[in-house]
Amino acid sequence: MKKRFVGFLFMLFFSLFITTNVSAETTIEQYAKDMQPGWNLGNTYDAVVGEVTDETAWGNPRVTEQLIQAISEDGYNSIRIPITFDGRMKDGVIDKDYLNRIKQTVDWSLESDLKVMINIHHDSWLWLSDGMMNNHDETVTRFQLIWEQLSDTFKDYPQDVSFESLNEPQFTVDYSQSDADQKQQAQNYLDELNTLFMEIVRGSGGNNTTRPVVIPTMHTSSEEPHVSSLKSWIEEMNDPNIIATVHYYSYWPFSVNIAGATTFNEEAKQHIHTELGRVYDTFTESGIPVVVGEFGLLGFDQHTGTIQQGEKLKFFEYVIHYMSEHDLVHMLWDNGQHINRHDYTWYDNEFEAINKASFYTRSATAEADYLYFKQDETVTKRSLGLQLNGRTLSRIHYNDTIVSNMDYHLTDDTITFTDDFLQSVVDASAIGTKGVITLSFDDGADWTIDLRVYDTPTVGTNSDDYQTFTLPVDYNGDQLMTLEAVYPDGSGAGPQNWTTFKEFSYVFSPDYDNNQLVFTYNEWDGHSRLFDDIDDNRPVTLKLHFLSGEVIEQTIIKKDETVSTYTIDDYANTMQPGWNLGNTYDAVAGEVTDETAWGNPRVTEELIQFVSDAGYKSIRIPITFDGRLTDDDMIDPDYLARITQTVDCALMRDMKVMMNIHHDSWVWIENEMPQDPEATLKRFETIWQQLAEHFKDYPVDLSFESINEPRFNPEDDLAQGYLNQLNDAFMQIVRGSGGNNALRPVIIPTMHTAMDAHYLNATAEWIDAQHDDLIMATVHYYASGHLVLILPVILPSNKTRSNMSKIILGRHMTFSVPLIRPSL
Repeated sequence: MKKRFVGFLFMLFFSLFITTNVSAETTIEQYAKDMQPGWNLGNTYDAVVGEVTDETAWGNPRVTEQLIQAISEDGYNSIRIPITFDGRMKDGVIDKDYLNRIKQTVDWSLESDLKVMINIHHDSWLWLSDGMMNNHDETVTRFQLIWEQLSDTFKDYPQDVSFESLNEPQFTVDYSQSDADQKQQAQNYLDELNTLFMEIVRGSGGNNTTRPVVIPTMHTSSEEPHVSSLKSWIEEMNDPNIIATVHYYSYWPFSVNIAGATTFNEEAKQHIHTELGRVYDTFTESGIPVVVGEFGLLGFDQHTGTIQQGEKLKFFEYVIHYMSEHDLVHMLWDNGQHINRHDYTWYDNEFEAINKASFYTRSATAEADYLYFKQDETVTKRSLGLQLNGRTLSRIHYNDTIVSNMDYHLTDDTITFTDDFLQSVVDASAIGTKGVITLSFDDGADWTIDLRVYDTPTVGTNSDDYQTFTLPVDYNGDQLMTLEAVYPDGSGAGPQNWTTFKEFSYVFSPDYDNNQLVFTYNEWDGHSRLFDDIDDNRPVTLKLHFLSGEVIEQTIIKKDETVSTYTIDDYANTMQPGWNLGNTYDAVAGEVTDETAWGNPRVTEELIQFVSDAGYKSIRIPITFDGRLTDDDMIDPDYLARITQTVDCALMRDMKVMMNIHHDSWVWIENEMPQDPEATLKRFETIWQQLAEHFKDYPVDLSFESINEPRFNPEDDLAQGYLNQLNDAFMQIVRGSGGNNALRPVIIPTMHTAMDAHYLNATAEWIDAQHDDLIMATVHYYASGHLVLILPVILPSNKTRSNMSKIILGRHMTFSVPLIRPSL
């Protein structure tokens, strides 16, 4: 009887003792350390209900015991099981079958010696976010019912099961308040829910009285004031079994590959130190353990290839080491992308190796995991910087063959492969991967280097509906690193226009198999992530940056629901056929100074409509400025307003418009340029400066022709030089005036706009020297008895200029004469 009484007292004492902590032997800090490392069963029980309501709703297969065993065998010591309850409750009761599946998975996990962490997951944004402000009492009751049932279900489970109150909490607030008051209102909601959670769990009996509980910061953010607010709440609770939790998805631009942040650079490293260092200083240093309940890269939401392979590996090696070193429990977010849930192997063996090695040590990395060689160029030695991280290089393989130490040089933190070695393994005559160099070290993961032969990628043309538009790209063995989308003024086009560099995979994706660049169209919300956010009729230059260092460009333009590549070829083709508004704005001023000076009536909207209805796609508006300028060469504002009105009228009818300086060529430029080039050039420049400024924001359907039928008196050896000076000034003014003028088509005449071979040659040479892809040449042709329209054509390309049919090198020629005005 006495022995039984003593035993009872011992059990009473022991039960009282363990209510103050996880166990007599284990502190909450040790409990957390025993969780290291952890893995998330993502996109499974947390999948939002749709037509499918079980754990397969987001495409992952049903959880199996073999999967859980594989997680344990891979070296993980804990598993986080996110759970979404929305759509799986009726009258406040969790669906029995669903809860049983969760219990079964928890049981399998415990049997595999894994610590388990369960939570309320996507409910945080599905109904809790808005509900706390807009339907407070019912929302709180719903949260309470979930945790009452979970607490009761698991109350007798061992303390290897922990409860996380809520995933990534976020709340709608009264946005009419100050920013500080908004944040406080949201924090109050979170504190209210977490306090209720603690009361439910601790009051539910069984092992729940001391069960480890995991409490998130707002948004599970590592920022201030969120970490400090949680610390204050934990201190008020005065409960020894609380673990804090945050999530970490890296420096955002690197994490999603935007804004040119394509590498795991010092800025990305510093972000780890700043954000996770703050978490460590706030919690860990104060004896509050931390679980980084999710970590990874946000670009993985699109595809694991969003971040370049080597840069991805460097990030995971570094961040896992940092968290381990600072006693932050790291739990890899895996939504089914990393471990194959059918055969329980890793999809990416390099990723697997560097993750597992980082559980216990550091791995060496290199500047890159590739070396590029240009096709048909001589293969020469190459160097790569190494980040040894305390490791020592032990051996090198090329494919399965050991590389001799005569084939490379290792100095400090750089490895150089010799000419002879690389020439022996890289056949530069054909594009493709030429093998893999593997660097092995005394410990940690190997580092592999792909040897790739490439040629400069090329880009094609296309026109298609904005939902399905793709850009033809021959990648030629290269790989796309990032993409810029730039308006003519240099500003960013498309979403997140604070940067010209667009988000990889979210906005665009390379399709190497089909040689195209794909632009994401989200059928779920009917949104093109690039084209719905660019301006109509405004050219956008796409700059494709490749791993080899090559950069190629193609310009596109969206008009209504059609996206087209914007090349001078495409543009010229859309001008066919064209019509001249002759003897109108080009009429030389006399007693009459407006457009009726040579007898034609004022231009009307009906005339422009008639021309459009007749099938003409473009209109040339010749303009003579002499007699319509002030003493300081400012264009008469009424005259400019009439020209503008006519341009607007034509553009509204989807016509291309071409405007120029017209009879000024013979009225004053012809004689004055040889006599006083400086003054003549200044007057010419002043006119074009005004036109360029006035029309700079007009769509590129408006083109500028520098001067009509240029001629000079006397016409001597200096004449072509005078024309070149005028065209030089014209180009500098137009391209430098901002707006859409940077990509506006410009039209350059031959001398007299004649087709004499020497004139054509001289114009072709001038155009070639500009290195500008948006220049057309123009000539005039008059044939007796024939009507000749504005006609863009391409003369055959040839590097020689021996005859007139082969001299323009693929340039566009605009043949034009005034069209005889039809009877109206």
